[in-house]
Amino acid sequence: MKDPISRIIGLSERVPFRRVLEILWSNPRRRVATSAGAVATYLILVACLRFQRLRRLHRQYRQYSTRQGMAYMTDHDAWAIQKQVLQLEFPTISLKALQFALFRLLLKTSQFSDPATSFKRYADTGALIGQFMSFEPTSDRALTAIARTKFLHTGYRTSGSILNSDMLYTLSLFATEPIRFTEMFEWRSMSELEKCAIGTYWKNLGEALEIDFAELPSAPPIRGAVYEAQSGKQSRR
Repeated sequence: MKDPISRIIGLSERVPFRRVLEILWSNPRRRVATSAGAVATYLILVACLRFQRLRRLHRQYRQYSTRQGMAYMTDHDAWAIQKQVLQLEFPTISLKALQFALFRLLLKTSQFSDPATSFKRYADTGALIGQFMSFEPTSDRALTAIARTKFLHTGYRTSGSILNSDMLYTLSLFATEPIRFTEMFEWRSMSELEKCAIGTYWKNLGEALEIDFAELPSAPPIRGAVYEAQSGKQSRR
């Protein structure tokens, strides 16, 4: 018994597509009508499919459809939403945004001044961030990466070489650059749900890294996630 795909291919081979196209294209009026129909069909398909993933995301997390609901977004849901947005919806721009954020961070901290260590610093930081974002917040890989990051920063924070404001600035870069790049270069901006997930994820990560948010202005609901990230970024400019 033939599978459905084979049957469809067999049927399509019996349809004289070339003859049909020749008939339609031979007449100028039919040619215009065919072209208009093809364009209209394409636009309808785009309208139906382009926002399909976004609509499915909002249906799946309908408990966060209001600002009050977003205030209770869980760590896991924030991670899952962010992963889908960055890996499926805007993979290229999100990657470039995170790379640019890391570049700005290393440039701000003069890590590029020493060619012998600059690329190692870039690779090490990128690897840790990849662990944060690729694995669930409660997974061993993510927890190990968080512990490693805290260990690497403990001496610098204790000596005062790295201030809490520096940590806030770093956190804000990774939270806001993907949102900013998407608004600048992608075919749509992120929805409030997507922005909230990114902000919530990085705010929770900041709390896990023992970053103090008290020095930021008081924030509105949605845990103040994106607002606080933006505030931390602006305070360092």
